[in-house]
Amino acid sequence: MRIRQLLIFIFGLATTLPVPAQQPVPPTPPPAAPLSEQAQRILLLRNKLTSRQDAEKALKDTRAELKAAAADPEKKSRLEEQEKKQSEALTAMTAELHRELSGVSDPGLAAEKGDNGLEAQFREVVKPALEMMNDLMKQPREISDLRRAIEALKKEIPGLEKAIAGLTKTTADVEADKDKKTNAPLLAELKRQLDDHRQSLTVKKSQLTVFERRLEELMAERQGFGHYAAQLWSGFVLKRLLNILLAVAAFTGVLFLLRWVRRWITRRGLRKRLRASPFVARATEVLFHVLSVIAAIFSAFIVLWISGDWLLLTLAMLVVAGLILVSRHTVPRMYEQARILLNLGGVREGERVIWHGLPWLVKRLHFSSTLQNPALTGGSLRLPLREMGQLLSRPSGQKERWFPTDEGDWVELNDGTIGKVVLQTPESVQLVPVGGSFKTYTTTDFLSRTPRNLSHNFRVQSRFGLDYRHTADVLGTAPEILAAALRQGYRRLVEPDDIIRVNVELVEAASSSLDLLVLADFTGKAAPHYAALHRLTQRLCLETTAANKWTVAFPQMVVHRAEEAGE
Repeated sequence: MRIRQLLIFIFGLATTLPVPAQQPVPPTPPPAAPLSEQAQRILLLRNKLTSRQDAEKALKDTRAELKAAAADPEKKSRLEEQEKKQSEALTAMTAELHRELSGVSDPGLAAEKGDNGLEAQFREVVKPALEMMNDLMKQPREISDLRRAIEALKKEIPGLEKAIAGLTKTTADVEADKDKKTNAPLLAELKRQLDDHRQSLTVKKSQLTVFERRLEELMAERQGFGHYAAQLWSGFVLKRLLNILLAVAAFTGVLFLLRWVRRWITRRGLRKRLRASPFVARATEVLFHVLSVIAAIFSAFIVLWISGDWLLLTLAMLVVAGLILVSRHTVPRMYEQARILLNLGGVREGERVIWHGLPWLVKRLHFSSTLQNPALTGGSLRLPLREMGQLLSRPSGQKERWFPTDEGDWVELNDGTIGKVVLQTPESVQLVPVGGSFKTYTTTDFLSRTPRNLSHNFRVQSRFGLDYRHTADVLGTAPEILAAALRQGYRRLVEPDDIIRVNVELVEAASSSLDLLVLADFTGKAAPHYAALHRLTQRLCLETTAANKWTVAFPQMVVHRAEEAGE
């Protein structure tokens, strides 16, 4: 009952409340008519033109801020980067708008990229040489350039005509559009570009006519190959040769003049007057040579510069620059050579070095060093500085010889050769054995045979055996008798003063003989009779044996019979 009453109350309350008024629903507009393709293109062109104008305004504002930010380096750098990007974007938008308006790409509106690389710098360096060659081949190159220009104009003129046609069609479409006021800026841009292209077409047609007429004139004046060859020889080659000769003459003249000045100062004894130390003198000499070369090179450059030969001047500079670049890898070697010139390296002036197996005296250290061997004929060598860097020197002793022999000495080699040295040079040694024939050895081969110099005293040594029956004589007066006989007999070949001493001694009691050793010493004057003295010694021993009725020992063999062995 109570629920029923509650429902009736709620229903009555709802009916007594005011009902809000309903808002009217706006009518749905009818769908817009679709734009034609021509209208859509015009709208797109207007948007692109507006975008370009906005880009121009933004670029102008950035440039104004850049001028105002001159005192702030950080902000200036940021604005410069921004200005560069906006400028590139504006150029690209202009090229794109032109392509949309005319239907033809204009390469003149493309962004130009600067080339600051090594190739561009190299072109700038050789530009004078290229210009000179262009002047030499002016007429042939002008003909070639005219032909290329005519071909280019013939290709550009159809492109311009096509662009004018495209601009004319686009202008007509824009003028036919109903929205005249909105299309006014676009129409102005179209007319501006159309006027520019028409003017460019007129200019290029005029250029084509002029170029064709000029080409006909040049072809009529064209000379044969001989004319250009003669012009090349007389106007280019001979002039370059003359300039090269003048530059070389200036280089050598300055170099020799400065060296003559150095020799003149040296002859005046300026070093002794100033009491300069050897190190200071050498350092000054090295510095003088370096400055002389620099002055000579500079004088050659001056000659080329005065003659106006930029081609040779550029090439000479490139060669010098290349040498400087290459010298970076030779700096350590140049440092070692400089130390040698200053007498601070491994080779010192006045010391002894071994070169190709022979001892040499370092007479002079210079760019072309001098080595000497006073014991050799022609024993003077000039070695470049790079060869000296591979050697080591040491002080020479007072008693050290520069060669084991002198010319005129008698020697005995380990191959049995005995002869007189008649010539010894750094390359070879010539011997004359007894009999007069020549025998030649290379100097190193001669030294490897351990020559024995007989011209500074020598000894004749011989063995002689007597029978055991003369034991008492051998132990008694026999050695003295034999020595006296030998001393007297040697006078058959040599002078008495050349005999230094003669000794005879018992050397060994052998199985079959008593061996005596003959030792005879002679001066170097007796060296030519060295071999004959050996033979004469044996002869004199036999003569003395016969005179004293001694028995010469000979090998003996004792035979024992079997019966005796059994006993």
